[in-house]
Amino acid sequence: MILSPNPLLQMNFSDTRSIGLRWSGDALVFTGSTGDGPEISIDGDSSQGPSPMELLLLSISGCMAIDLRVILEKSRVPVESLEIDPYGCASGRRAKEIRVNSACLSDYWS
Repeated sequence: MILSPNPLLQMNFSDTRSIGLRWSGDALVFTGSTGDGPEISIDGDSSQGPSPMELLLLSISGCMAIDLRVILEKSRVPVESLEIDPYGCASGRRAKEIRVNSACLSDYWS
């Protein structure tokens, strides 16, 4: 059986990122780092840091907020505030559904 090469191993992007994650030795607590950025504690029980589900929601919200901000800036729409409110439903430790609401305040359309 011949397997195709993993496409992820052939990445040739100019903005490739990598992170590190290591178990702290304590229950479900892990430490993540971007190499040159601050470390973050990730805790499956949410007592010593955000849970993986919370980090997923933050990541989705961060990507969405940055994209919206860039699009609005390029469109020359002045923004007074921008809020992203994600909601995630889980069954045990498994994400089942994610919804994201966003709100942008601007007097551009007044």
